[in-house]
Amino acid sequence: MVDRVVKVSMCIDGFTGKKCERRQDPCSPNPCRAGGSCRRQGYDFQCICPPAREGRLCESEKGDACDGNPCRNGGSCRESPDGSSFFCLCRPGYRGNHCETIADSCRPNPCLNGGLCVSLKPGYRCSCTDSRHGRHCEKSTFGFKELSYMTFPPLDASTNDISMIFATTKPDALLVYNFGAQTGGRSDFVAIELVNGKAVFSYGGARTAITSVTVGGNTEDQSLANGEWHKITATRNGRVISLSVALCTENGDVCQECRPGDKQCYADDMGPAGTLNFNNQPMFVGGLMSADPILERPGQVSSDDLVGCVHSLAVNGRPLNLTNPLRSRGIDPTCGRTSRSPCAASPSTFSTENSDSTSVSSQSSVCGSSGVCYNRWKSVSCMCENSNLISPNCYEALEPVTLTDGGFIEFKISETHRRMQLLDTLYGGSTLWRLRNEVIKVKRFATTGSSLANLAGNQPPKKISLMFRTLRTSGLIFFAATNKDYTSLEVNTSVIYYC
Repeated sequence: MVDRVVKVSMCIDGFTGKKCERRQDPCSPNPCRAGGSCRRQGYDFQCICPPAREGRLCESEKGDACDGNPCRNGGSCRESPDGSSFFCLCRPGYRGNHCETIADSCRPNPCLNGGLCVSLKPGYRCSCTDSRHGRHCEKSTFGFKELSYMTFPPLDASTNDISMIFATTKPDALLVYNFGAQTGGRSDFVAIELVNGKAVFSYGGARTAITSVTVGGNTEDQSLANGEWHKITATRNGRVISLSVALCTENGDVCQECRPGDKQCYADDMGPAGTLNFNNQPMFVGGLMSADPILERPGQVSSDDLVGCVHSLAVNGRPLNLTNPLRSRGIDPTCGRTSRSPCAASPSTFSTENSDSTSVSSQSSVCGSSGVCYNRWKSVSCMCENSNLISPNCYEALEPVTLTDGGFIEFKISETHRRMQLLDTLYGGSTLWRLRNEVIKVKRFATTGSSLANLAGNQPPKKISLMFRTLRTSGLIFFAATNKDYTSLEVNTSVIYYC
């Protein structure tokens, strides 16, 4: 008996039939699990899985797309809405799908108002112009000059924490002053000022002695009037007061805070009065409306105008909005001063860094070949060669002036000069900073274009000296008068008369 032989065909994947003549549908039956849909791809298939499943057959539950944090260099991973993918939020200075590439953070330039972007890779830093500060140079410093001021609401009666960042070359400058309404004597007050380049914080009551502390300025290098940015922090908590100073860089944005107990930059004391009454009088910053508060409250302060720039001011931890004071006068919206000393008029000028004075050896300087230049923040005063003349320009100051028939020169006293005379006790031991050309000129029929303001007296005059020549036998040379008195110098029949 012969067994029957049966032939069975073994087809390769993707085909079926007795002779493997039919192409097999890889999606029939559906190999995908958990509700996945099958998509035919030639001889193969692909499972389109539900959001929560993964794997070739959707056999596995899907994990978090951000597992293992695929984002590099500190980037943050975020899932897509359907959970099927992720994207990276990169830190500044990095880019790429996984934050794997260092970016040029300075393109486009993030710095405002002419600031220079410095790439740190990663990150960046803005190098601001002299009148700007902030991370992106978005903030402005404010310029103060003679007779300018701001006012803000009065200080707290018992607790004051005042922080101010400023720059000046004026050794005597009133920074903050709040006083009560009493006149004819002392009133309650708090004051922060510079006196001879030192920071002074003082307070007192109407019937108590004045308590003050002083910091800095022991040497020329430590002067707070050297044109650099400084931070003053003055604190009063009842009877206890403290004062600290710090040097700042980056246009005032970065300050080297004083270490506690360091006597070079810190001082404290205790006074008799704990609670003060300012009678709702405003706090003045950088100056006063008039000389009256000083004249009516003798002994409280030893300065008047701040000539310089203010970066910021905070009271009891709250920054004050310097763009919106209660009142103001003469405030410039930007600092308006470059980091270069105004005495450095040319590359050939010798400049003493961070000094009030600069010896000038260049003919191109306004102070002449051997004059001495004094830094007055945005302008200069010159001690002219071989004379006692103080002028903003020695060349123009020493030019002769010719007057024709009927010609005369009239000088009018400015408000600043008038205030100097009223505050004679403040300016009695005047420095060269205070020798100001404050007289406004009115000129008629003068035959030269020289700056006649340079002929003005700089302080209440004690004497007058002049050189002249004339062909006339008679004429008035000089005349000055007040409501009650006068003085004059004249030539009468070739004889000089003074009265």
